[in-house]
Amino acid sequence: MILAVIFVVLGFVAMFPILIIAINSFEGGLMLRLNVLLEKYEAVFLSVGTLFIVSGLAVLSAKISGRSIATVEIENRKHRVEMAKVNLKSAKEMKIAEFRQIWINDMRRDVAEYISVTAGDMVAKKFDDKDRLERMSVLSSQIFLRLNPNEKLSEDLGNKIREIAKARRSKDIEALNTLLRDFASISREILKGEWKRLKDDLDEAIKAAGETE
Repeated sequence: MILAVIFVVLGFVAMFPILIIAINSFEGGLMLRLNVLLEKYEAVFLSVGTLFIVSGLAVLSAKISGRSIATVEIENRKHRVEMAKVNLKSAKEMKIAEFRQIWINDMRRDVAEYISVTAGDMVAKKFDDKDRLERMSVLSSQIFLRLNPNEKLSEDLGNKIREIAKARRSKDIEALNTLLRDFASISREILKGEWKRLKDDLDEAIKAAGETE
């Protein structure tokens, strides 16, 4: 576009000396010489004028086209940025859902084993087996580490684990029976809540993925 403007300007500059020479070749006043010049070279002036008009339109068209291309490029860039944000959000939601699924699976496994070991010891009325005591300690610790101390259900489950440990030491079968039912009930509520959160995470990921289509 800049090159086209330069050519137009150079064209005007190149024509100026020729016009001066042509005007001076006629006799009379300046206006009379101009009239004679226009009458004699009318066809030439029309051709040159048409050339300059076409060149000007070409320059204007190039300028408008350049602006249009720049505008389209800006819009495309904005669209790519928005798409990248949506894809990042979708990937983030999917990753969170993946971690939550792992949490649920591990928590469910440890809770089930914790109940199984405790119930087995209650039936056998034997709570002093070293290996089983170590396993109960490991399971208790793993469950504790997954709990959210800021949530009421997690706090309740932690208290039940402590009460169950105390009842095991005193070999109180009746208390263990009640505490184990409470432990199972609270665990189910926690897992149910996590399943709902998992579903919400997946819904958000699907929604985000749909925005990219």
